[in-house]
Amino acid sequence: MDYKIFSWNCRGAGGKGFLHAFREYRRKFKPQIVIILEPRISGDRALKVIRDMGFDNELVVDAIGFSRGIWVSWNSNDLTITRIHTHHQCLHMQVQGRMQQDVAWQLSAVYGCPAPVQRRELWDFLRSITEGMTQPWLLVGDFNSIISPSEKLWGAPFDASRIRDFQDVIQDTELIDLGFVGPATHGSGRVSEKGLIGAWQTMLGSQLFQKQWLGTCRA
Repeated sequence: MDYKIFSWNCRGAGGKGFLHAFREYRRKFKPQIVIILEPRISGDRALKVIRDMGFDNELVVDAIGFSRGIWVSWNSNDLTITRIHTHHQCLHMQVQGRMQQDVAWQLSAVYGCPAPVQRRELWDFLRSITEGMTQPWLLVGDFNSIISPSEKLWGAPFDASRIRDFQDVIQDTELIDLGFVGPATHGSGRVSEKGLIGAWQTMLGSQLFQKQWLGTCRA
């Protein structure tokens, strides 16, 4: 089975513009798995927006106040997604297609905290879930970190120690930078008159994922 994964750091899903832009994207690209990061709403209000997105299943890591949060949505006719572990910066799941020959694999939806100290908790969590893992593993999201200085476009001065932290966890977990498909835009993540403005995000995969899925999975 081919998978299309849409990951968007929307930085607020409570406004009317969010659903309008999302529906436009869904109509055009038809993703099977949708990951919404930093929706900044939670509880009943979040669930109403999630249901209005048009999928029949969801997993949620609630926003904390007006920050963070992770939503994952899909349709049960396409696949089954099961929660394995929850961290306030990561939702770790197993994905299984509906066909008998479909290989089960693991997916982590990540929103890394901007604070470096808290982001180290995420790195430790990612190291912990690799123990005993035998299935292909894909990580998608906004890590709030970069792998190399060339990815930095603006903002605070370059800090080599923060890159080393991210590089170390990639090395420790034997992950591979899989790149991305689509325009390399680094915007505010908000809705503009032209539609979606993407935030810079990262897609990492295990060696087993690269061998099994690279070329059939698009994010």
